[in-house]
Amino acid sequence: MPLKECLTTFVRETVCYLQLRGGLLALEGKEAGARLGSRLIFLLVGLSFAGLAYLFLLAGGIAFLGHYLASLGQGHFFGWAGACLVIGTLHLAIALILLLKARKPIKEPLFPYTRSEWQKDQQWIQSQKHINKNL
Repeated sequence: MPLKECLTTFVRETVCYLQLRGGLLALEGKEAGARLGSRLIFLLVGLSFAGLAYLFLLAGGIAFLGHYLASLGQGHFFGWAGACLVIGTLHLAIALILLLKARKPIKEPLFPYTRSEWQKDQQWIQSQKHINKNL
């Protein structure tokens, strides 16, 4: 087989392969979009309201804790500044715990269908290499 025909066949098969992979990616994207589309909107709006509620509760908590600390005594750490330090330290500890938990690896593999197709493709490529070696 001449080189030109080999290259033409290779390019044609590569384009076909990429079209099939693109189709699979589009199907997975469509499936993910259908499942997560409305949930994502509800999640974003809910998180916005939760964030605002948290900020208001945080401001009120600092004010109440500041008044309580001010009633205990005099000094720099009695009042709203002490309340901010206490609540800030608590938030820092919680943030560190959550960040350490987020570093744990994901146990289940992502995109199982794509992964299985990829493995099938790899097996097919290996078998083609074996066949071509024997020719």
